[in-house]
Amino acid sequence: MGLAVGAVNGIIITLLKVPSLVTAIGVNSVLFGITLMVSESVPNQAAPQFTQFIIGLTLGIPNSIWIALPAAAAALFIIERTSIGRRFIATSVSPKAAHAVGIAVEHYQIAINMAAGLCYAIAAVLLAGFLSVPSLFCGNPYILASVAAIVVGGNSVAGGARGSILATIIGAIFLTFLGQLVLSAGMERSMQNVVEALIVIGGVGLPMLLRRSKAAAVATAPTAIAESSAAKAESMSAPVLQLGSIQKSFGAVHALKGVDFVA
Repeated sequence: MGLAVGAVNGIIITLLKVPSLVTAIGVNSVLFGITLMVSESVPNQAAPQFTQFIIGLTLGIPNSIWIALPAAAAALFIIERTSIGRRFIATSVSPKAAHAVGIAVEHYQIAINMAAGLCYAIAAVLLAGFLSVPSLFCGNPYILASVAAIVVGGNSVAGGARGSILATIIGAIFLTFLGQLVLSAGMERSMQNVVEALIVIGGVGLPMLLRRSKAAAVATAPTAIAESSAAKAESMSAPVLQLGSIQKSFGAVHALKGVDFVA
C-alpha cells in the first residue's frame, strides 16, 4: 500500500508538476477520507503478539529501534555509496542538470516517492503496534515533527540542495529529547507544537534571508567596482605637477613669458 501511494505521489509531482509538499498534504487528506469510510470511524486493535514484540526489548534496546536502524543504514549506504544513490541526489539537487547528463529524472522521482511511501507504511505499522489501539488521528502529531526534523538536520524543505539522511536522524532524535524537555519543564504538550513550528519557520526563513542578502550584495558589486574604477581613473588623470605663468628672461631677451606647464 505504501509503494502504491508513493507511486501516486511521484506521478502527480512529475506529470502535473505539483509541489511535493502540496502533493503530500492533498494525498494525505484523500487517504484519510478513505480510511474513515472503510473503518467507519472505528479504530481496530493491533494483534497482541505484535504489540508485545514492538514494545519488547532485545539486549536492553527496544525492538522498534532494531527495525529502524537497519532501514536507516540501508538507505544511507544506497545514497552515499552507490551510483543509483548519486542519481537520486542529482535529480533532487538539480533536475535540469541531471536530465542533461542523461538521467531519467521522472523515473527516479517516482522511485524515491515509492521508497518514501514504503518507509511511511512501515513507520505506521510500528506506531500501530506501539499504541495497541491506534486512533485515526494518531499520526497527526508527527506531520509537523517530520518537517521540523528535516529542517533541524540542515536540509532544505524546498529542495535544490543536497540533504543528509544522518543529519535528519540526528534532528529527529534532538526533537524527541526537546519534546521530553518541554514536558519535564511542566509545560503543556501544545508548547511542543509551538517549538516545532518556530523551528520550521526559522529553518525556512533564515536561509531565504541569507540568499536575499547575498543576491543583494552580488547586485551591488558591479556598481561598487564601477565607482572604484572611475575614482581610480580620476585620480590617475589628475596632474602630478602643475606650474603656471612661468617667466624667464636673459637680459633684454624674454625666453619664457606666461607659460603653463602640466605633468
